[in-house]
Amino acid sequence: MGRAALLVVLVGCGRIDFLPRDDARSDAETDAALDNGCAFFAVSTGRNQTCAIATGGDVWCWGDNDDGQLGAPFSDHELDGVHVPLRAPAVEVGTGKAFSCARLLDNTAWCWGNNAFGQLGNGMTTSSVTPVQVILGGSMALELEVGGEHACVRRSFDGAIVCWGRNKSNAINAAGDVSILMPQPIAGSAGAKSFVLGHRHGCGIDASDQVFCWGRGLENQLGMGTANTATPVFPTGLPTVAALNTSNRVTCMVAAGGVGVQCWGTRYLGGANFDTYPAGLYASGAIDVATSNYAACAVLPDSTATCWGYLYDETPAGLTTTPTPLANVTGITAIEGGWDHMCAITSSGLVCWGDDEEGQLGRGILNAARAPAPVAITCPP
Repeated sequence: MGRAALLVVLVGCGRIDFLPRDDARSDAETDAALDNGCAFFAVSTGRNQTCAIATGGDVWCWGDNDDGQLGAPFSDHELDGVHVPLRAPAVEVGTGKAFSCARLLDNTAWCWGNNAFGQLGNGMTTSSVTPVQVILGGSMALELEVGGEHACVRRSFDGAIVCWGRNKSNAINAAGDVSILMPQPIAGSAGAKSFVLGHRHGCGIDASDQVFCWGRGLENQLGMGTANTATPVFPTGLPTVAALNTSNRVTCMVAAGGVGVQCWGTRYLGGANFDTYPAGLYASGAIDVATSNYAACAVLPDSTATCWGYLYDETPAGLTTTPTPLANVTGITAIEGGWDHMCAITSSGLVCWGDDEEGQLGRGILNAARAPAPVAITCPP
């Protein structure tokens, strides 16, 4: 899901279930893939798929491909990386529920996969395994985010956030649960510095470095009660924001000046019910934050991460309300949390952990992992 303000993003430490190993590469094939691994500089974790950008701007995806969200003909899943054919190098990639998008060096946006609700932004509802261009009416895309069944870019000429796809819970406007086939602006969002998307809500940073949010609010992820709203609201009393992140039911921010991380929304971050602002202060000195469906993590100045919430499962035993170091992961340069799996780009390469029922961890097997493990995806020249 989403992150804003910094190019380096923080991980969500989500629910992890253990699955039997099957449909696997041989050990020799996995070892060979590790020896010929890709150098990735950006990664996005979706519902059951992962996409990453390799040095040079090529996009590679793996995991669930029931709707062509990997950019290849429909299949149950792909354990090897699929190269997505794009007309120019990618600079951002985003993944949602059964579709994916990329922003290219030429500031165009392209999407592929399921299009039942207009998620591809091309004015149609026909799904496509081949990337199609989002219709931006001549404007350039300065930033790209992908939610559950909708996506948005920040356009060039006025800085407004424009979105397309499923409008459930006022994710885009007040028209109800309808399909928005081409980009429509979020009311009052012109001049935004950056923004993030959760499953059905979004939050942005305005010209004064203040947070505003819109869309689904039933779990208080907007920070202003439990109502859905198409008109952005400003959570009251927040300090100046340095970084921002959202997931399905939670929003977290890093307060400027190294004060720490504050979150609001779901009880999965340790509250008794749905937390109102502020839900606590965590990780003093944090420089970035990210969330998954069930937890949050902060990136620290030494390029390590600390996490809290439901780190391993949704039982009381899996709940950690005190930030806990993400073991054996150092040199973090980019890190991302999605539904139930996470990935981090480190000085040693790309590692992923969490649920793996569709091969989204990129290890060539279907076997969930609590501990981060190297991705075994090859990038042929």
